[in-house]
Amino acid sequence: MQASNSRPAVRHALFAGLVGLAVAFCHQAWGIVFDRGLTSDQYSHILLVLPVSLILLYMLRAQIFAQAGYSKFGAALLPLIFGAFVVAEHYWPPPSANDFVSLSLLFFVLWCLAGFLLCYGPRAFRTASFPLLFLVLMVPLPDGLLQRAITVLQNTSTEATVLFFSAARVPFTRHGTVIVLPRLSIEVARECSSIRSSLILFISSFVLAHLYLKRRWQKIALVLLAIPLSVIKNGLRIFTLSMLGMYVNPGFLSGNLHHHGGIVFFAIGFAILLAVIWLFRRLEPRQAASAGRE
Repeated sequence: MQASNSRPAVRHALFAGLVGLAVAFCHQAWGIVFDRGLTSDQYSHILLVLPVSLILLYMLRAQIFAQAGYSKFGAALLPLIFGAFVVAEHYWPPPSANDFVSLSLLFFVLWCLAGFLLCYGPRAFRTASFPLLFLVLMVPLPDGLLQRAITVLQNTSTEATVLFFSAARVPFTRHGTVIVLPRLSIEVARECSSIRSSLILFISSFVLAHLYLKRRWQKIALVLLAIPLSVIKNGLRIFTLSMLGMYVNPGFLSGNLHHHGGIVFFAIGFAILLAVIWLFRRLEPRQAASAGRE
C-alpha cells in the first residue's frame, strides 16, 4: 500500500523539480513578463494562458493519474531541448529583450511538455494534450512577427472602419491609414490595432471551442471566426469613437472610452463567439437526427 502511494508522490516531485529547473533557468524572462505583463501588449496574454492551462489540467487530473506511466522518449527529449536552446542562445543571440523572452518561454514550454511526457507517459499526455499544447500560445511573438501582425491588424482595421463609414453614409476620403471626415481627420495608428485584445479573443476561442463544442469542424470554425471578429471590433471601436467625437463631444476622442473602452468592444466580440457556440450546439441534435435518417 505504501509503495502504490509513494509512486504518485515521486512522479509529482520529479515533474515539479523539472518545472522548477526550467523556471530557474528562465528567471530573467519571467521577471520581464511579470514586470510588464499588465502594461505590455506582448505579455498580457501570458497571464491568461498559464492559469487557464493549469485549471484545465486540474479538471483532468483523475484521467491523467489513472493512465500515468514513464516515457523513455520524454527522457531523451529533455537534453535535446536543453542543447538546442543553449546552441540557439550562443550562436543566434536574441537581438531584443522581447526576442529573448520569446526564445526563453519557448524553451520553458517545450521543456515542460517533455517533462510531462517523461513523468506521466504517452497515454496521460494524450489525455492532457489540449491544456498542454495550449501552453504554446503563451510564447510571445518575436519582434519580426509581432510587427507584421500589428501592421496587418492596422490595415485591416482601417478597411473595417471604412466599411462602417460607408454603411452609415458618412462622407470621407482615405489616404492610407488616415481617414478624413467632415469635421475631423483620424489616423488608424499602430496602437489602434488592439493586438492585446485580439490575442485574448483568439485565445478565448480555443478554450470555448474545447469546452463547449464536440465536432472538430465547429472548433476550427470558431477559432477562425475570432480572426475577422478581432478586425471588426477594432473597426467598430474606431467608427464609434469618431462618430461620438464628431456629433456628440470631441472629448470622446481622448477620453476614457478611447483609452479604456477596449473591454466594451472585446465583450461584443466575445458575445458573438458565445452566440455562435449556442447556434452550433442547437444544431447538433438536428444534424444527428438527419444523419440517423440517412
